[in-house]
Amino acid sequence: MKFISVKVMILGAILLGQTSFAGENHPVCFHVGAGGGSKLTLTEMIPLMKERGIKWVPFTPGNVGTVVERAQIFTELLAEEMKDNADFKCHAFGYSMGGPVFRYAYHHLSVTVQGKKIPVKSIFKSLTTFSSPNYGTPLAGWLKRYAPEYSRGAEDLSEKNMHKFNSEEFPETYSPVPTEIPTFSYLTLVEKKEDAESFITRAGFQIIEKIYSDADLDPRNDGIVPLISQPFGKPLAAIKAEHGYFAHDLGLRPYAVDIYELQWNFLEGNLEEIEESSTMAATLESDLLEFTTSPLSALLD
Repeated sequence: MKFISVKVMILGAILLGQTSFAGENHPVCFHVGAGGGSKLTLTEMIPLMKERGIKWVPFTPGNVGTVVERAQIFTELLAEEMKDNADFKCHAFGYSMGGPVFRYAYHHLSVTVQGKKIPVKSIFKSLTTFSSPNYGTPLAGWLKRYAPEYSRGAEDLSEKNMHKFNSEEFPETYSPVPTEIPTFSYLTLVEKKEDAESFITRAGFQIIEKIYSDADLDPRNDGIVPLISQPFGKPLAAIKAEHGYFAHDLGLRPYAVDIYELQWNFLEGNLEEIEESSTMAATLESDLLEFTTSPLSALLD
């Protein structure tokens, strides 16, 4: 088992001052990545989080579909989850492609429950993305060819396509940082290819490093997504682990479950739980997370 450092950019006291859900115990709505979900996120997390007093509600469209298609499937699944509770609210946790899916759903979609149309933005109490390609990844086409389990979703995550979710020039998909709810992101990166766990992420690390270095951009990445593509809202932590950290047990500690629990406690304002937690070594390291306003503009021409 290997312990990894977690470098936190924003102090817990600041976080707690920005959330107001203390004692409400909202569940977590979790959306999987492009591969359709893992054993950890779809099944094991439910009892693991229940032990910690957290209801974990996973959503998966399978491993096919664009961001927009998956968001539409999500609203259908959410309507089913809400059929007996039209007042359902949750914290939205989106892993990898699940981040853009939740972004789009929040801004553009609604669910119909008990004959009533309810905007997704009135259901989400917060939005947190984990290892998400919020500005895209140059591996989009490569993943489709060499990792077919990602299916049609992969090419939808190119920098060019994700630009449509970040630019007002494309109102039908524009999904900016929400101003009505707390919005955060967790980032992942590996320092060298040997730190990656699989052939896909080792090869991906080298490809991204080469493309971004040549474009004079920050080449750091997690083997799938560039580091500068991952921030959305306020980046809270950069975790030295490959892309799959938040979906699989890679033998690293703190465990992804610990990070999910910590974020939930932050959002719910459970100060005592945070203070007692020994799962995460938190230090203020602002030098790690320096981003430009439009980090991928050099690759969009």
